[in-house]
Amino acid sequence: MAAFLLGDSRYAKRIPIGDVDLLQKFTHDKIRNFYKDWYRPNLQTVIAVGDFDVNEVEKLIIANFSELKNPANEKPRTYYSIPDNAQPLVKIATDPEQPYNVAQLIYKQKQGPVKTEADYKLQMVQNMVNNMLAARIAEIMQKGNAPFLFAQSGYGPYQGGMIWDMNALQTVAVAKTGAELEKALVAAVAENERMAKFGFTAGELETVKKKMEASNEKQFKEKDKTKSSAYVQQYLNNFLIGSAIPSEEYSYELNKKLLQSISLADVNAAAKAMVTKNNQILVVQAPEKEKANLPSEAAFLAALKNAGNGVTPYVDNTVNKPLIAQAPKAGTIVSETKNDKVGITTLTLSNGVKVVLKPTDFKNDQVIFTSFAKGGASLASNDDFISAENANLIAQSGVGDYNPTQLSKCLAGKNAAVGAYIDDLYQGFSGNASPKDLETAFQLIYARATNPRKDADIFNKNVSDFKVITANKGSNPSSVFADTVQAVMANYHKRGMPTTLADIDKINIDKAYAFYKDRFADASGQTFVFVGNFDVEKIKPLITTYLASLPSLNKNENYVDNGVNPPKGKVSKTVKKGLEDKVSVQLVFHDDYTYNAENNVMLDALKAALDIKITERLREKESGVYSPGVSLSVQKNPTAHYYFTISFNCAKANAEKLINAALEEVNTFKNNGVTAEDLQKFKSEELRQQELSLRENGYWLGYLTNRLKYNDNVEQVLDNTSRINGVTVDATKTAAKKYLNGDNYIRLVLLPEN
Repeated sequence: MAAFLLGDSRYAKRIPIGDVDLLQKFTHDKIRNFYKDWYRPNLQTVIAVGDFDVNEVEKLIIANFSELKNPANEKPRTYYSIPDNAQPLVKIATDPEQPYNVAQLIYKQKQGPVKTEADYKLQMVQNMVNNMLAARIAEIMQKGNAPFLFAQSGYGPYQGGMIWDMNALQTVAVAKTGAELEKALVAAVAENERMAKFGFTAGELETVKKKMEASNEKQFKEKDKTKSSAYVQQYLNNFLIGSAIPSEEYSYELNKKLLQSISLADVNAAAKAMVTKNNQILVVQAPEKEKANLPSEAAFLAALKNAGNGVTPYVDNTVNKPLIAQAPKAGTIVSETKNDKVGITTLTLSNGVKVVLKPTDFKNDQVIFTSFAKGGASLASNDDFISAENANLIAQSGVGDYNPTQLSKCLAGKNAAVGAYIDDLYQGFSGNASPKDLETAFQLIYARATNPRKDADIFNKNVSDFKVITANKGSNPSSVFADTVQAVMANYHKRGMPTTLADIDKINIDKAYAFYKDRFADASGQTFVFVGNFDVEKIKPLITTYLASLPSLNKNENYVDNGVNPPKGKVSKTVKKGLEDKVSVQLVFHDDYTYNAENNVMLDALKAALDIKITERLREKESGVYSPGVSLSVQKNPTAHYYFTISFNCAKANAEKLINAALEEVNTFKNNGVTAEDLQKFKSEELRQQELSLRENGYWLGYLTNRLKYNDNVEQVLDNTSRINGVTVDATKTAAKKYLNGDNYIRLVLLPEN
């Protein structure tokens, strides 16, 4: 037995440990026998990672585990493998509930764990191949005449590493129909054959090297901020299969050296070796209704054999133009305020844009940001709503002269990404960047606002794929149930209903593009929030150049409440779909309420405690479900509303019993409130989570954005501890009666068809 200790994120210590017999602690015969059969202390490892004193924890481990010993007849550890096959193995399977036509071709290869520099180099080269091959397939998927609905191809551990000495190139193709599956598979496999025959171009290799170099630099800069959990799997792999654990410094320097030395010939040789003629396995999965349309096994084999016929070398489509053709005319900062209590600076710009800045030292190489302005798709008419709702497809089409693939190549070597969004009530931008690449991120914001790309091929391909996905949803019970839940929760309001094929036919690229342009034509309502490692004074020139120059019309817009609300009263809806003896249940308690920090923490306390009681009753006492859960969601806009949802899956025979048991627990909970023990559990966990969250950029970005979006006090966070500690048992009893009264209760159940 051994232990790995990492107490200060700088080194790990391996400790040999002796033996002791703990079997006496197990009295239940089945547990005892299973434990005897499988427990082998000499193959156990203890991994401790976190903020602690290594010497102290070493003493604790030795004191508690040093007397462990093996059973007399120890079981040998068995390693499994898969035999070679000279000819392709084919399996075709259909199922009534399978929603898509999928073909997967697997090229099996022997390859063990990374132990040497040569192993590391090979893995790096294979990752380069994966990146370049994925880019080629993504480029095909953007075309209106793409031969597949979806495809991917990549080399890595076979079956997620379950067979430790086997890797595989795994290629997946998804077709719209069974009849088109052969064509889709051939097109995906042809990309494997193209890279094997002709290799990659110098430009492709340069692009992927820039990406990997940027990633290497970013990872090294964050070496002292690495989370403890990131180390655990490394130690497990070292103990179980002997893989190396290089230090951050060693990995960084090795990556730099290999990135300089790896040649195009190295990459092309590795790519060619991945595409073998033996050890192929083809697995086809399709809906039962497509069975008659599927090609035969012989047809698939012939297609695979001929997939490489006629392939030609790849032609690089890199665009060499600036993201912004002409530098914008900078605006100015007209006011600046500081709030030292929460560490933020607020700027108001000459075009009406507001910028909230919170510099932190939580990450060395991270700046994250988002923005919002009122309006969103709520402003679209009912006739144009479906096009407006899909205006995000414009954002997915690239920017300016760059389609998504070309934009990815343009940004190679830079850690910067920006997206635009339009949801129901707001529109804005979100993204991230390394401090050194912040200007690129600002340029992307400006480009997405002022120069969106209207690409009919990409737009229509996405709409076409959406149609196929929508058409196939009906065969999947979970999808049918999800659509029903959505419809019921929207009270069948047209703007809240699941999208139908008829709706998709109404999506118009011109209307979507016009709506996107309109939503970002007036930046005066935008509020940007930046959190991360930056200097306020140094970021100001970027803000005035790229944000203060955004167009401004001073419309002072607001969103529209279109009345998409859940039904009042008691509602029950049962869906019968599927053949498996599986029932899905959602029990929803909801209502309008006053949205504020005090009520929200009370709701959190009720959720945490009710989750404990539901789990104890349904899983431990009734033994009817494995993972029941209670979720809570709250919203302030357009109407303040809360939702408690109890959800679980079970066998049909147990459904009503478990639903009644859950409701009994709610009634008991409503009458008695939270127990002192459960309330203390909530407080301890909440305070611990708050302690962790306050050191996370993501937490602060979400917190500040929501407070600003909802016009709340940004200093709320300062009172969180007292607010949490102020929750009492008596107060939870009153709250439970109020929020779980059952006046507005929705029961949703999915049953099998029989």
